[in-house]
Amino acid sequence: MIHTHNALRLGDNLVQLNFLRRACLADPSLEVTHYHNPQLCRFEEIDALRSDIFTRLRIRPIEEAPAGSIDSWRNAGGWWERHPDRLDFGKFHMAWFDELAGRLGIPNPIRTVDDLLLNYPTLDSFIPMTPECDVLVINSPGLSGQFLNYNPDDFRDLIARLVLKGHRSSARHRSRPRLSWAPAPAPAGPA
Repeated sequence: MIHTHNALRLGDNLVQLNFLRRACLADPSLEVTHYHNPQLCRFEEIDALRSDIFTRLRIRPIEEAPAGSIDSWRNAGGWWERHPDRLDFGKFHMAWFDELAGRLGIPNPIRTVDDLLLNYPTLDSFIPMTPECDVLVINSPGLSGQFLNYNPDDFRDLIARLVLKGHRSSARHRSRPRLSWAPAPAPAGPA
């Protein structure tokens, strides 16, 4: 049994649980208990990420973590702060999950940047989605203080690129209502 913990917020735990879920799917004998902080991350918010393997990936309150539990937070021991790619989510997490897999003594299940993507089924329960939306962009500056180079134009550019590729996008910012964009309709052909 592997024991991991992450005392921080929802996003940090979702990234870790995606890694742990993929590890359990790759190795049917693997069993993990992940401990979270219920004051910063509710059980209901993270439980759905393990619905297909809930008997092998358990979630418990952090107060129950045993002494040997491994801190799976990306900045455990200052790892994120010292990393040269800390501001590149994909590059950093590829390196971090290699490191974390080594600490856990398991193969890294995150082989490509695409493996960092996850389907988060409970998102609709607290951010109302519509069938007209393919992609949700959270374009609020982070509250952790880790990313000081937040630039709202970067998110506008991302949304524009998504729309140009034909995706229907929606964005949420804590100070503004939900905004939605859709690709322009295809031009009408000859009559």
